[in-house]
Amino acid sequence: MLVIHGLWKPGDSSTGGLAVWAEDSAAPPAPARSGRPPRERPHPFAAGHAELAAALADAA
Repeated sequence: MLVIHGLWKPGDSSTGGLAVWAEDSAAPPAPARSGRPPRERPHPFAAGHAELAAALADAA
């Protein structure tokens, strides 16, 4: 199941606007990595661009 989130980012046309992302409850957990953790880690349940686009197209 996808959970779709959105928010309106204030700013001009190049920095503001609608931001949309999704989480996929069926996504497998991210693989464990040895060593030092990276500064920025990907969200463990982030849906891919194709899945989000397909879900939004189906809803439209």
